[in-house]
Formats: sequence, C-alpha cells, structure tokens
Amino acid sequence: MRVPSASSLRSILLCRSSSALPNTSSDESSDSESDNIVTERAGPRCLRTPLSDLPATTHSRHATIILNTRKRNEPLFRVRQGQLNLRRLSILHNCTGTDIWNGNAAVQIQPPFDTNDMPAVPSPPSIAPSAQLSHVEITSLSGRGVVAIDGGKVQVDDSYLHECAATGLYVGGPGSFASMERTDVLNNGHGNTAFRNGITRGHSGVYLEQGVTVIKDSNISNNSLTGISAVSADNACLTVEGSDLVGNGSIQLEMPPTGSISRSRSVSRNNYMSNEPRGWRSRSGLVVEDTNKNDEELVLNIAGRELSNAISNRHLPPVANEIFRAM
Repeated sequence: MRVPSASSLRSILLCRSSSALPNTSSDESSDSESDNIVTERAGPRCLRTPLSDLPATTHSRHATIILNTRKRNEPLFRVRQGQLNLRRLSILHNCTGTDIWNGNAAVQIQPPFDTNDMPAVPSPPSIAPSAQLSHVEITSLSGRGVVAIDGGKVQVDDSYLHECAATGLYVGGPGSFASMERTDVLNNGHGNTAFRNGITRGHSGVYLEQGVTVIKDSNISNNSLTGISAVSADNACLTVEGSDLVGNGSIQLEMPPTGSISRSRSVSRNNYMSNEPRGWRSRSGLVVEDTNKNDEELVLNIAGRELSNAISNRHLPPVANEIFRAM
C-alpha cells in the first residue's frame, strides 16, 4: 500500500474532495461496504459557521472530516503503533456495529494482538500507539469518541468531545494512559437506536476501567450516566483537578472503591460538582452557547440521535446535504 506523502495529506485535509459521495444506507445486512469520507475547510470553530458562509470565511489551518460507513466497528483514525497528531480538526464519525472497545469510536488507540491473542509489545524502533489531540472537536454518532486501550496513550488538550452515542473518552487495559486539559466533554452516552441493535443510552463522559487518567481544568457535564468513573480496585489511578462536573445523569465523580489500592492512588481536588444541569464553564473555546446558535441546523450542533436517524433514512439536514452535494 502506498503511503501518502505529507503534501498529499495536507491536500486531503485542507481541500474539498473532487469525488462524488455515494449514497449509503444503515442496513447492516448489505453485502456492499462503502465509506463516505468528507473533508471540508472550516473556520476556527469548525462547522460552527453556516456552510453557505464557508467559502468566504475558510481558514487554511482548519478542516472538517466526516466518516459515514457501513463497515462494522470502523474508526476514523486507528493507531496501532507510532504517534498520531491531530490539530484543529472537527470530526464526525458514524459506523455500524456495537463493539465500542475494539473499533466503534472516532479515534481508536490500540496495539495489534499477537499470536496468543494478547496486545503486542512493539520492538524498537517501533513505539507503542499514542495520539495527541489539540483543538479537536469529536462526535461519534455510533459509539465512543476516543478509546485508549491495551496500552494505548492519548493526550487531549483544548478539545471538545460531545454527542457521542457512548463514552466521550474511554481508557482501559494495563498500561493505558490519558491526560486531558482545558477540554469539554458534554452530552455523551445517550445511545444510537438508528441502527438495528445499536448502542443503548447510559454511558459516562469519561470512563477509566484500567490505567492512568489525569484530568485538569476541564468540563465534564450533562452526560447520560456519570461524569467520570474509575472502576478498577487495583489497577486504576485517577487525578481530577480544577474541573467542572455538572448535571451528569447519576454520579458526578465516581472514584475507585473505598479502601482499594486504586483509591489510595487517586486524587480529586478543587473541583466544582453539582447535580443541576447548568453552571458549568466551557474550557475549550469550541462550545457555542444556545443563545449564539444560528437558526440553521449545523452538522455538529444537532442532536446525535436526530442525525443518526437522518443518516439511516438516507436523509440529512439541509446543511449536511449541502456538504454532500458540494463534493
């Protein structure tokens, strides 16, 4: 397989595709598998501007990528080794399948498995899979936003994870690591019933199963289940500092079990927590308040369930259709 050059990648991310976008369906039983990947230049807030205004307000350093695929559990970015750097992107992901551990996510950071079905340990000069996300906006209509699992590592700064059908950020497996600063994690975990046997509602903003997670100066609010959960009694280390956890469906912050090794390693300090749905403060600078929203529906501003249903019925809101027709 030919590896795209740096100039080719810049062309993909910064320029409008010249190919027509094929029609898709949510029917999982279809024999054909087609991907719809749309790239579009956008302004500093990525799809926060009506599409009709984009030609006059585009910024060459910002891009939007949309993946809508029939493939089961297919991420937009899959990192198996080495480091992925994403900066100033707006990402919209949608696939079939319900495996939110092994692929149904916008960004999947996970090493391959060896012949014994265990996570492979890379040999030098190869390095373990990792990702750095900066000024990135992510929505997965079908699954999780970001998954770092089986030793994967991710750093998320100044970003916005929202309207994901499942968890905004998931960390699992020994050796996995995630750090998050100045990031908003909002309105995740409400499910996706557009596909047959789709993801059901009831997921957290951030879920630490195993590994280490450090969250500072962030906003994890209005998620379906908990704001942040750390569940392992002996293999989790959670630090949450100076953050807002507001209006989440059940517990705002679920620390590791009391008296456990994981609890002794974990820290929560200087956080603002409330059961009320309002009162949080945005950190990323990418969140547009309701009062500032344009009357026209924007692709990443509408509810995930509505867009999922629109995709499954081959009908998208006017702005999304305009993107597809422009390709």
